[in-house]
Amino acid sequence: MPLTQPAPCPAIYRIFERSDETASQYLAGPRERRARNFEGSEFWRNWFGLAAARQKIGDLRTLASRVVQGDQIEPPNGVARELAHRVLDLMERASRPPDRVAPLDEGGIALSLVSGARRAQIEIYNSGEAVAAIYSNGGAPEVWEFDHSHDSVQGAIQRICVYLSA
Repeated sequence: MPLTQPAPCPAIYRIFERSDETASQYLAGPRERRARNFEGSEFWRNWFGLAAARQKIGDLRTLASRVVQGDQIEPPNGVARELAHRVLDLMERASRPPDRVAPLDEGGIALSLVSGARRAQIEIYNSGEAVAAIYSNGGAPEVWEFDHSHDSVQGAIQRICVYLSA
């Protein structure tokens, strides 16, 4: 049966080789309803988490400059957004979406991850610098810088994933 409207996620049809109208209507529904229907699936929970994180980074593009305690705060620039997207791509490979995406007061983007009492944060600044931190409620944070190279970003994400899963 031909589709009456374009499918919102054509990749899903390639994966499952489905193109019927019922599937199209189901996938075109509100994100919250789709997420509820896939609650038991870790794959879909990760997929929706990463999609929401990518959307949030896109939304930060329109964030206006603001003044906080007399200091001018700049929204995340293209350098920070581009590196954040690369970080998300590697998080997708590790099946670990961030729990929160937020702008930094210093100008940039923060990606936060939580697992029980363990926490991790990746901060990407407008200058292009990037740092990662892992910490728990009772311990001192362990902080390190990483560069834009694939191996460096992947190493930071692997270190975070190992820490959060321990």
